[in-house]
Amino acid sequence: MLRKAGYPLAAIIIGMILRPVLETNFRRALLLSRDGPMIFLERPISATILAIAAVMLVHVTVTTLRPLKARGAGP
Repeated sequence: MLRKAGYPLAAIIIGMILRPVLETNFRRALLLSRDGPMIFLERPISATILAIAAVMLVHVTVTTLRPLKARGAGP
């Protein structure tokens, strides 16, 4: 199903391998901070990484929706 949708197999495998490590370290960071997820915005490096990820997400969304809107298929 994922191949038909065009998702690369390598990215899926890497995601499956790194997911447990990511979840463990995310949970550990939340337990250490005791302030909740704000710890990720208070540190400059993590805030920069989150900002870059947000910009990339907006960019991909805009570049995907722009051709659809030009064809008249968008909202």
